[in-house]
Amino acid sequence: MGDIDGFKLVNDVFGYKEGDSLLKSLAKVLKESCRADDILARWGGDEFVILLPKTDSRAASEVITRIEKKSKSIGDNEIPLTISLGFAFKDKITLNIEDIIKEAEVSMKQKKLLQSKKISSMIISSIEKKLRKKSQESQDIAERIKIMAVALGKALKLPKSEMDDLILLALFQNIGKVAIKDSILSKKTKLKSNEFGVMKLHPEIGYRIAKSSSHLVRIADAILAHHENWDGSGYPHHQKGSKIPIIARIIAIVNAYDVMVYGRHYKKPVLKEEAIKELKRCSRKQFDPQPVSKFIEILQEKEANLSLFQEV
Repeated sequence: MGDIDGFKLVNDVFGYKEGDSLLKSLAKVLKESCRADDILARWGGDEFVILLPKTDSRAASEVITRIEKKSKSIGDNEIPLTISLGFAFKDKITLNIEDIIKEAEVSMKQKKLLQSKKISSMIISSIEKKLRKKSQESQDIAERIKIMAVALGKALKLPKSEMDDLILLALFQNIGKVAIKDSILSKKTKLKSNEFGVMKLHPEIGYRIAKSSSHLVRIADAILAHHENWDGSGYPHHQKGSKIPIIARIIAIVNAYDVMVYGRHYKKPVLKEEAIKELKRCSRKQFDPQPVSKFIEILQEKEANLSLFQEV
């Protein structure tokens, strides 16, 4: 029995078309790895069953090894995917084939459990690299936002656990953009309404990715909410006020300031004074007023105390 690791994540992030392509690629690997007399079938959504006639433990292990080696090439190494395999034997005519299948399934699930954390970490790491590749400036922006967010978090006296989550959110808030087309992400003119509709999906995609990762699960709700507004006018769920996680409210302020002062390929930068004026104008509407006031204090003190924005 075989179960593709990370298949649901591929479907959630890249869509069912990409998932279908993955299934076809894996089926090809399985065919190439099996012998002429072996019987291969799809058992479920992301599961396969292989019947190996007249096969002992050693021969079965050789088949599994071939499959594992060949499966590493799936996804052209951008998203590393593997298949968890388990097996069982029907060596007596009196044994029920359904019981043998269940035994093989248990063996497969044990293998999947053992490597689930490792695979999840590998997939998230690869998704992050793919996102950075899609936008060359993302790494610099994320680092800059992290430094400013930490300064604001410290000023607001956030507990250590929330500070740790804030740093994670600064680095992974836009991980859902990995599923957005390059033509939309890199467009230099204003997005059309349908393009903006696609762009607005990235918090939900990011949420699903984070929920699949033991490393990011604790910031999943904040990823989902980092485009919500204090007055409820944001997206995707129109959360408002203190219902928005505090770390998401902080990131929203820092993001807006960074876009204004440093610009983007779609927006020219403005002076620091203009950016501060805009933060004040949007306080109580787009932004939580308390962290806005504190952030403006930090900005005004920055020149006198450069350590405020020291990297952590």
